[in-house]
Amino acid sequence: MAAKDQMKKGIFAKKDHLLSDVSKVYREGLYSDITFIMADDVSVSTNRFMLACRVPYFATLLFGELSVNQPDNSVTLNCCNSETFQQIMNYVWEGEISFSELNLQSLLDLLETSRFFCLEPLVEGVLEYLEYLLDSQKVESTDCLAALDFLILHNFARASDLFLAFIDQNLSSISLLPEFGKYFYPTSDIFDGLEKHLEKLEEDVDSNECELAVQNKQIEAMPGQIEAQRKQVNESEAFNFSLDPILDSPCISGSGFEYKFMLPRVHFINNAEFKFDNSNFRYSYTLKSSLDGVTWTDLLDCNLVEHTGQQKVHFMRREMKTLAIKVTGSKNIDGYGDADPKPTISGAFASMI
Repeated sequence: MAAKDQMKKGIFAKKDHLLSDVSKVYREGLYSDITFIMADDVSVSTNRFMLACRVPYFATLLFGELSVNQPDNSVTLNCCNSETFQQIMNYVWEGEISFSELNLQSLLDLLETSRFFCLEPLVEGVLEYLEYLLDSQKVESTDCLAALDFLILHNFARASDLFLAFIDQNLSSISLLPEFGKYFYPTSDIFDGLEKHLEKLEEDVDSNECELAVQNKQIEAMPGQIEAQRKQVNESEAFNFSLDPILDSPCISGSGFEYKFMLPRVHFINNAEFKFDNSNFRYSYTLKSSLDGVTWTDLLDCNLVEHTGQQKVHFMRREMKTLAIKVTGSKNIDGYGDADPKPTISGAFASMI
């Protein structure tokens, strides 16, 4: 009936055939023109056009500013193993991943890789599924502790809050696990003593009421420690900063002009946007970051390609307080005349995606 209604409007649509044809190309491995060598040394071949259409990271890597630095048909990707990358391919080509077939660690690896590739819908999907597993009590307590350790290490604020809340709600049972001390009391002497007391309690609980009192006292103190860890991971939550140049920007640095931007606070950043104001020139530039304004870390080198207008770049996430953009060269867009004597930049943003 819907097809007839569309035909009456002069519209012919067979979207299901499109999805079927694309899926067939994927499943049969047709038209592959690029091969990725993954972290586990397994090679995965696919189509670069499809990757660029679906994944922002590959749009930049294969057709954007970084494309000139890549070999024609072989690229090394150390961000994940072949199993995780295959799940990414399922999403790219078929728009579907079966989360229920993945164990918890595989889900966490998929979450980290999806964020690296700037696949926000997939990041959100994994987070929603993790929340479902916790709400349904489908996560083993030992796996929960290991997952929390992974999420804090990789700066996933929202997911860390979910697992911290779960541990908080089930603290009386989780605190009895042998693994509990590994994740929450790694160095303290008093916590080492507590672990020995807990071992004695397993042998003879009735004769060790003193050890039970110590255990209960430490359990009562845990909500404060959990809150402290929650505050720590919040420093790396997704955020977007509008940046203003600091007072001495731009300054002449070596062979170029350098703009420095101060973030409102120390934060992890993996994306930057800005605009070259003069459309009559093409520019080359580099990006670097610093925590103290003295020691700098290189983020991105865009010297091999000339750029103009709006710039949007992705890089490996980095904790920073200051972001610097150095204009290393300029050329008149017509190929004649002198370089831009004083390049100007506006509309700068830095974000954590």
